[in-house]
Amino acid sequence: YRNLDELKSLIEPHSYRLTKDECLDLPEKIYTKRYFKLSKKQDDVYKNIKEDFVIMIESEPEIPLPMALTRLMKLQQVSSNFVMIEENKFKTIDDKSNPRLETLIDIINDTPEDESIIVWCRFTYDIDIITEKLNELKISNCRYDGKTDTNERVKNLKLFQDKLCKVFVANPATAAEGLNLYVANNVVYYSNSFKLGDRLQSEDRAHRIGQ
Repeated sequence: YRNLDELKSLIEPHSYRLTKDECLDLPEKIYTKRYFKLSKKQDDVYKNIKEDFVIMIESEPEIPLPMALTRLMKLQQVSSNFVMIEENKFKTIDDKSNPRLETLIDIINDTPEDESIIVWCRFTYDIDIITEKLNELKISNCRYDGKTDTNERVKNLKLFQDKLCKVFVANPATAAEGLNLYVANNVVYYSNSFKLGDRLQSEDRAHRIGQ
């Protein structure tokens, strides 16, 4: 980029920029952490991966960033009760207990019946098991991720905006930008990515005019 000061002076008489904070009177975001304890099977797998990673850190003078992020992602996956075998193929760790999912269901059940909820998930596996569990419990839900085609996304978004489904289960990489999800006062981050942009954009889907 060149001559930015000159460009700015040429544009200045014809345009100006306001941030959301400067022009909108929106309620403050309230953050709450919820904790859960891993099952015995999950804890064993988690500790094994963690110990291998610690040994690698102690033996290698430098670890490439992609490798470090992959190890952290594996730990994150274990806490969601699965390990990735290969691309889009997952193996469940504990068939009898999934404390993270149980905590989510408690949150949903504690939410007033007339209030909508957005659940953001990093992994397809998470969205699959959440929607399956919600269907089993007869809690109305719709999904918005790479598995839903364009027509289904449009339909599911409309259902949520019209408050015809209570829980909107989505992936930030697919739905973090452009969507207006102001009908929801409650947002749950079931699993986060390491991308700050995805987090900030997804937070603002529900933090909009109309709330």
